[in-house]
This record gives sequence, C-alpha cells and structure tokens, in this order.
Amino acid sequence: MDDLKDISQVALEILKIAEELTKKKPLNIDSLYREAKKRLDYSEGEINYTIYDLILRKIIMPDKKIVKTQVLANEKRDAIYKYIVNTIF
Repeated sequence: MDDLKDISQVALEILKIAEELTKKKPLNIDSLYREAKKRLDYSEGEINYTIYDLILRKIIMPDKKIVKTQVLANEKRDAIYKYIVNTIF
C-alpha cells in the first residue's frame, strides 16, 4: 500500500485505534477523535488534522466497518487490487 509508506507516527496510532473500533461497529469519527484524545499524547489540533487527512486519503471512511489496511489484508481483495493496479497502470 503505497499511500501508507509515508504516513506519520500519529496517523499510524490513530489508524490502529480506528481498526480496533471497526471490529465492533462502523467507524464513527467522533468516537475515533474522543478515543484518540484519551489514549494519545498529541494536541487536539494534531489529532483532528490527522483524522481529516486520513479521510481525505481514503485510508479511513466514516460509517464503514473496515479501513483500508483491513481491506488489503484479505488475500482475495489484495489479488483483485494488484490485478487492477497492474492492468490500469
């Protein structure tokens, strides 16, 4: 996943929290923000900006029960992704 190779440490930590939250129910951005604020030692602005950036990069999606890292962890989905990338690009 090329778009994850240049991701910041705070983004990785927020992504990990998002993965945990989506195990139970679809991702609620407010819940993600509150949980990140509780668990992480970053400013509110940095957490908010990072969540917004992850949404813009389509790494996390509000109201979905899966995040991008979980999608490509599935062998069939990964094979489809690689096929599409190799065919189109």
